[in-house]
Amino acid sequence: MYIYTMGDKAYAIEIEKLLDPDNVYFGSKQHHKGLDVVLGAESVAVILETEHVIKRVRWEVLEGCKLVLTRVFPLHYRPQDQMLWKMAEQLGAVCCTDVDSTVTHVIALDLGTEKARWAVKNNKFLVHPCWIKAANFQWHRQQEDFPVAPPSEKRKENSASSNSKCKENAADAASSKEKGKENAADAASAKERSKENADYDAGAKKGKEIAADAASAKERSKENADDDAGAKKGKEIAADAASAKERSKENADLAANTKEKGKEIADNGVNANEKVHLMLLPAVQLARN
Repeated sequence: MYIYTMGDKAYAIEIEKLLDPDNVYFGSKQHHKGLDVVLGAESVAVILETEHVIKRVRWEVLEGCKLVLTRVFPLHYRPQDQMLWKMAEQLGAVCCTDVDSTVTHVIALDLGTEKARWAVKNNKFLVHPCWIKAANFQWHRQQEDFPVAPPSEKRKENSASSNSKCKENAADAASSKEKGKENAADAASAKERSKENADYDAGAKKGKEIAADAASAKERSKENADDDAGAKKGKEIAADAASAKERSKENADLAANTKEKGKEIADNGVNANEKVHLMLLPAVQLARN
C-alpha cells in the first residue's frame, strides 16, 4: 500500500505514523502529486480522505466526558468562543457551565470556586486546564493527575472582596432600579404637564385668535357705522340740495312772475301816460289858441 497526499513529505510521514504506527503496511512508500506512480490496477485501489479519519480519531480522545470549566476564562467573555472550550469539544467532550449529576470533570485553576468544591464533595474529577491541553497534544486521554492549586489567601481576600462588591453592585442596581422608576414617574408627570401646557398654549392661542377676530369685527362694525353715518349725511345733503334746488326754482319762478308783473305795470304806466297825454292834448291846444 502507498500513501498519496497533496501535502508535503512531513505531512505524509505524520499520516503514516497515525495510520500505521508499527510501519507494517506502508513501509515508507509515500508519493506526491499523481496516482499514476501507484502500482496495481484501479480495482484494488482505495482512496481514503485522511482528514474524516483525523477528526474521528480526535473525537474519540475525550468522548464520554462532560466538562464544566469554572473561572478559567476572563470575566465578561463568552466561554464558547475561547480556544480551550473549542479544543475540548474537538476532542469529543461535552462542555457546559453548570454542574449536575452527569458532569464527569470540573476544570479549574484552584479550589477557590464553588464548582471546584462541588467536584470534591461529589467525587468528580477536578483537574487543571493543562489536562485538556495534554490530551490534545498526545491525542490520547491522560490520567487525571493534573491537580489544581489550593486557594491562596489573596484569592480568599479577592473572593470576599468580590462577594462584597457583588452585594454593593446588587444594592446599587436596586437603587438604580428605584431611581429609574422615580425617573420614569417624573418623566410621565413631565409629559402630562407638557401636555397640559400644550393644551393651555393652544387655548391661549385660540383665545388670542378669537380676540383678534372680535377686534377686527368691532373695527369693521365701526367702519360700517361710519359708512352708515356718511351715507345718512350724504342723504341729508342730497335732500338739502334738492330742497335748495326746489326753492331756487320757486324763486326763479317768482322772479319771473315779478318781472312779468313789473312789465305789465310798466306797460300799464306807459298806457296811462299816453292816456293822460291824449287827455291833456286838447287843453294844450286850447291854451295855445
